[in-house]
Amino acid sequence: MTTYDRIAVSISFIILIIGILDFDGVGALCFGTLILYWLVRLFIDDISFDLRRSPKTTNDKADALLKWNELLEEGAITQEEYDKAKRDLLG
Repeated sequence: MTTYDRIAVSISFIILIIGILDFDGVGALCFGTLILYWLVRLFIDDISFDLRRSPKTTNDKADALLKWNELLEEGAITQEEYDKAKRDLLG
């Protein structure tokens, strides 16, 4: 999530609170503005925070698995320990 997205989420949260509290009847205006803002960002594909798994996570798992494999080949761990570590890493 970029700094721009963090600021946008923070401001949206503040607008949402103001809308919920409905100071002087501005609740509908707040909600409308908030919905319009996020729809425009969605439409222009400007929402950069992505909840999918990042490639770095996959690389970290592969690196860890290689380290466990090296330990197994060196005789530092048993096959059972390697299998357990592999199951823990891969889920």
